[in-house]
Amino acid sequence: DKGIREYTLYKPGQEGDTIKYWIKSYKGEENIRKPLMFFCQGSLARPMGLIRDDKLSTIVFPFLFEDEFLKYVHLVVAAKPGVPAVAPIESLDRRYNYLENGKIPKRFIQNDFLEFYVERDVYLINHLMKLDWVDESKLVLAGHSQGSHIALSIGEKIPQTSHLIYSGGSPFGRIMRTIQQYRNAEKDSSLTSSVFDHWKKVVSEPNRVDPEQQGDSYKSEYSFNQPQFEKLLAQPYEILVTYGTKDESAIFNDLLRIESIKRRKSNISFIPVVGTEHNFFPVAEDGSGNRYVFNWDKVAKQWFDWCCSDR
Repeated sequence: DKGIREYTLYKPGQEGDTIKYWIKSYKGEENIRKPLMFFCQGSLARPMGLIRDDKLSTIVFPFLFEDEFLKYVHLVVAAKPGVPAVAPIESLDRRYNYLENGKIPKRFIQNDFLEFYVERDVYLINHLMKLDWVDESKLVLAGHSQGSHIALSIGEKIPQTSHLIYSGGSPFGRIMRTIQQYRNAEKDSSLTSSVFDHWKKVVSEPNRVDPEQQGDSYKSEYSFNQPQFEKLLAQPYEILVTYGTKDESAIFNDLLRIESIKRRKSNISFIPVVGTEHNFFPVAEDGSGNRYVFNWDKVAKQWFDWCCSDR
């Protein structure tokens, strides 16, 4: 009754050669020819849905607005590697990471890097674009936070890409957002210096993966910290950049906007959500956040108006 169809696609030759994915369609229009909107998840080993009190809740989408999108597109999202599509809430930690025997699955840690997601998702999208109910003349890629980096890299490889929603991304790499966080909290330079010291270690072993490590591998950090500034400015398709102005990455998105104006890039639009943080919760002057004011649906409505309302 949630309009979700779950599938498994086999991708030979890639570590963990099965792709579990959901397709969400408007009820009764599952086989109506429409474009795809492919949503790239952010970080963490989260399932797409959870079971609580024998009821399924979808947690893969940060907004509740998807039914409006479904009038114009089929919405597609792929599960994280090594993470089941749906898991009981008892198997999740407080950040909704899926745990096996109290630990994040090894397969997730081994495959949680940019190139894995891009290769896998390009394979999946190319498979879907051949199906009768998919209108291949338009493809909307959307991602928030880490997902924005994945979506941009997918768009470079699929010529049918027509629209990219780059939300909450850091155009100079995720590490720049971390540095801003540390700068805001530091009393002296030692706190931020530790970030640079850690980055030296990552750069010295950019392919290092320790499956027993609970957290990002060096390979994951290295891949998601490559600058995307020039890539964003080089794409020919329509791009929408959304971000909270209190997010540590806001200044880098503002810089992207300045440069896009200088280069006369008419295909890049910007929506800064004033006074909000990374997930669009309001931030007061004292820096405290209000987690009870949910702005995601408003942001999703802006996405919709930008990419779908012209159909």
